[in-house]
Amino acid sequence: MNQVCVAGGGLAGTHLAIALARRGVRVTLCERRSLAALTGIGYSAAQFDTVAPQSGQDRSIALALSHRGLLALRRLELEDAALARARPMLGREIHLEDGATVFTAYDPTGAGRILAIARSDLFAVLLDAAMREPLIEIRQQTVVRDWQTRAGQVAVRGQEGELGLYDALIGADGANSALRAAPQRAG
Repeated sequence: MNQVCVAGGGLAGTHLAIALARRGVRVTLCERRSLAALTGIGYSAAQFDTVAPQSGQDRSIALALSHRGLLALRRLELEDAALARARPMLGREIHLEDGATVFTAYDPTGAGRILAIARSDLFAVLLDAAMREPLIEIRQQTVVRDWQTRAGQVAVRGQEGELGLYDALIGADGANSALRAAPQRAG
């Protein structure tokens, strides 16, 4: 596989693009939002518990990052950059009907490690790495509309016409994927 189009430049799509590029695959990463919108949403780590999202901001204040997420970042040599923006999640506090609270530790032994990181901070780590990869082309404000197979390749079309021919098209454009909803047509 020499050239891949990844539709969706969020956390999963950007992580995948970096992993592919570091294996020598040329990647076109298509994202419907602009880089300004992608990097301007969300919260800093200091705001996890104190600020409600403003209109247009990232609705997910913090992500839980466990050993599997850290391993995925470590494999891309991005774990340290993410750790610098994260903080420990020790447990949860349950509010009872009578007003009392009960704290439940995520790992009472202290052996495990679960961290909280703002979605925008984790994305900033990934986007910075993707922008430094010479085999990744980021196409912002580009929506993959449909595709068709053509002589063993995939012809990918966006809102403004054909984006190119690729060995593979990977949908990482989220739960309400326009890509997966589009019918595939054989050429």
